[in-house]
Amino acid sequence: VMGVEKEQVRAVVGGHSKRATCAHGAATMDPRVVGVVYMGNESTWTERHLTYPERGMFPPFADRYTKAKTLYIGGTNEDGYTMYNINQIVGLTGLKWTIAMVPNDRHASMSEKHFMNWKMWAAHCFEGRPVTRIGELAYEEKDEDFEWGGRRYGAGGGTLFRCKIDTPNKIIQAKVWYVYCDDEPYWRDLMWYPEFMVPQPDGSWVGYVKGRLPDAWLVEVKDIAHGRPGYVTSLPQDITGKQTMRRNSRGSRSRNWTPITTKR
Repeated sequence: VMGVEKEQVRAVVGGHSKRATCAHGAATMDPRVVGVVYMGNESTWTERHLTYPERGMFPPFADRYTKAKTLYIGGTNEDGYTMYNINQIVGLTGLKWTIAMVPNDRHASMSEKHFMNWKMWAAHCFEGRPVTRIGELAYEEKDEDFEWGGRRYGAGGGTLFRCKIDTPNKIIQAKVWYVYCDDEPYWRDLMWYPEFMVPQPDGSWVGYVKGRLPDAWLVEVKDIAHGRPGYVTSLPQDITGKQTMRRNSRGSRSRNWTPITTKR
């Protein structure tokens, strides 16, 4: 159809939820798949899973046989999964995935960032577009005498968030996203809030959040290269160690939703 011999075909494939695992499996089986967009699946695996006969289906095992580069796109409110599951997925076998968390996005939602990042990842896999890396994340609580931007904020101080951003790309903006959890242990329907980060003389980027220490945070960078803008993030970072349990999935509905029951 494309006028290209099938042996010369190169593709980026993706899937959402349970289909994300299938997309990764396709890349493991077919070296013509050079890129994977793994979306909205935060099912975790244990060391025991990696000894199952079916272990070839699980990315932590199969990734060693997969030449394709993988981008994970997930929502901070991924219902059906436990908060920080993505950290366990990446950390189990040290997967070298690029992460793009979408703040305030849900499992049954779609953001314009998904479409932008698909194009960014295709450009990365086919044209060598560089991908920004975020590292050396740290935070520090500040007292009321802390000065930020030549201004003393007072009111009990706040939290200074810091990271390093490694990229040859043009950075459009960098943000720290932070959240307070009022739904322990499920972390459902939480509102993440942004603050801009600014570059420092030592090469780091910092952002200041006034007030009470948040429960979690992440860094998001929007950049552009090869004519393609895109977003990457860090993994979500735990601060206060609040308990986590699997979110009860309600699809696109609020955690406060319940069905209407009527008596006949």
